Amino acid sequence: MALSKGPLTDEQKDRYRSSAEETGLLVEDMRRRFVPLARAALDELVDEADQGTQAAA
Repeated sequence: MALSKGPLTDEQKDRYRSSAEETGLLVEDMRRRFVPLARAALDELVDEADQGTQAAA
């Protein structure tokens, strides 16, 4: 809310940029960890589905 009340001071801009950069780094770190875990989970589901299909045949 404070950021929407007129022009920003240089200090506010620096704090905003710093916070945005930190958040960006955290998001990228979480993405790097999430993608391999999600891929492994999907591979496991596909393998189970394939086994179920083969057993039914």
